[in-house]
Amino acid sequence: MKRLISVLLSLLLIISIIPSVSADNSMPKLIALTFDDGPSAYTKELLDGLKARGARVTFFCVGYKIASNADIIKRAWMEGHQIASHTWNHPELTSISDAEIKSQLSRVEEAFNNALGFKQDYILRPPYGSYNQRVLSAANVPAIYWSMNTADYLTNKPDVVTSQIVKAARDGAIGCLHDTHQSTVKGALKAIDILQKEGYEFVTINELFYRKGLSLENAKIYKNAYKSESTSTALKTPEIVSVEDPITGKQKIEITGDERGSVYYTTDGTVPTPINGKLYTGTFMLASSASVRAVSVVNWNGIRSPIAELDIEAIPRAVISSVPSEEYLTYSSSAKDAVIYYTDDGSEPDENSYVYSEKIEASPGKTYKAFATAPSHQPSCIDTITFSDNGFWMRDVSSEMWFYRNIDSAASLGILNGMGDYYFRPENTSSRAMAVTMLYRLAAPEEVFEHIAPSDVLSEKYYYDAVCWAYYTGIEQNPENDFRPDDPVTKEELAVMLSRYLAPGDESAEDLALLEMYIDSSDVSEWARNGVATALRLGIIKGTSSGKLKPQKTATRAETVTMIMRACGIPGIS
Repeated sequence: MKRLISVLLSLLLIISIIPSVSADNSMPKLIALTFDDGPSAYTKELLDGLKARGARVTFFCVGYKIASNADIIKRAWMEGHQIASHTWNHPELTSISDAEIKSQLSRVEEAFNNALGFKQDYILRPPYGSYNQRVLSAANVPAIYWSMNTADYLTNKPDVVTSQIVKAARDGAIGCLHDTHQSTVKGALKAIDILQKEGYEFVTINELFYRKGLSLENAKIYKNAYKSESTSTALKTPEIVSVEDPITGKQKIEITGDERGSVYYTTDGTVPTPINGKLYTGTFMLASSASVRAVSVVNWNGIRSPIAELDIEAIPRAVISSVPSEEYLTYSSSAKDAVIYYTDDGSEPDENSYVYSEKIEASPGKTYKAFATAPSHQPSCIDTITFSDNGFWMRDVSSEMWFYRNIDSAASLGILNGMGDYYFRPENTSSRAMAVTMLYRLAAPEEVFEHIAPSDVLSEKYYYDAVCWAYYTGIEQNPENDFRPDDPVTKEELAVMLSRYLAPGDESAEDLALLEMYIDSSDVSEWARNGVATALRLGIIKGTSSGKLKPQKTATRAETVTMIMRACGIPGIS
């Protein structure tokens, strides 16, 4: 027996020193406090205290008090609390008919909607906690009981109320209180202070069940949310970002909300509601100063994030417009009383530059720059446009750019066209179809040729004739394979096309030796080596200052034009 006792004592000692497994304190603990029978003279004091603590609760209001306390009801909703029904005049529902039950609830609903200015769904707390299945079916909304009965209405001592709440606190609990007693208000706020330090969050009924992953169903009653094994986090406050548009001065607004809900916003400083809130679907522009407010919403009545706020001072720009014609350049601005300053030598304009008063006669080779100023506006961005030596207006090509003469010559030969509003997009990547089309325009073949093209080249496309010509002449080969018209053209592909066009079959060992002089010659695809080598000999393709060819690099429109015009011996091409 002594030996057995000794063994048991040893086991107890071992058990006593094994660390106990504690609950997961990383997850938030949720409590839903509810307040019945109000609003009352003490509800404002309660709202002030809840706001200071960041706590949200549910108010089960008596209907006949709503109209005279509409401001309190609206404030509670605006501050994120849940508004709910405690019937019209607090009858024992088990003692009245189904029709009377429905009337009690519909009258409360109408009073709430009138006070708030919009419709909501309202859950129910049966007065006195009196219900049966007939009552639940007749009401046909989720009904809420409680798991923490503080009996606050039996005492006028705040400390007793505090003690009852703290003692009954548990994750997933629902507390029943009454904001018709000042002692309850003071005791509840003190209990919130204590329990928040212990990691509790105070949430609405709807948020409690949502974050616990539980659904509230009509014609059922709920006493707690203990059954849930998981808890999600609160909805995150949206993030509002404002970026100024450099051309117009308008503010581009982007809002990022909690992905679990939808984002609604206002721009006049008011709290978003179901009637004034705009559903955020993407970035939007603001031309004037504004106060943006945004909220993430799962349920307007009780599951909303905190409100995000951003005050924006948007000062519009005096947008400038330039309209070129064959002989003249005309400036204008939409801003009232705008003054436009310009230069005609490519230099940056300022308020000491020419003042625009009438249309300007175009002069070949000149680059015009201008900006507009106006009262209560930021200065416009600088408008730049060049009248080329060959008489083309160009917004993105000017005389100091390396490709200026190449683009200007290509435009005069009809090889390269603008892409709208006098933009030539020289830095854009050239597609395979675009490259073949430029070469076709330069060659301008007069002979009739057979139209055979791969299946991915459709007859209605602008490049159809050009691609057919390329296959007919051998510039492109194997029409059974895809041509890939929209793929970017690489420098080696372009070099091979041009070698086949200019010197078909004219490869030599000397050409290949020339290719090997470049440090990245091994990057040239095996099928393209002869063509690239020939292009090097003919001066179609040139290496970089660091001794590289970069054969796999995609060619820009400017580079494509330059290589094509080198191949054809066009004078003045760099």
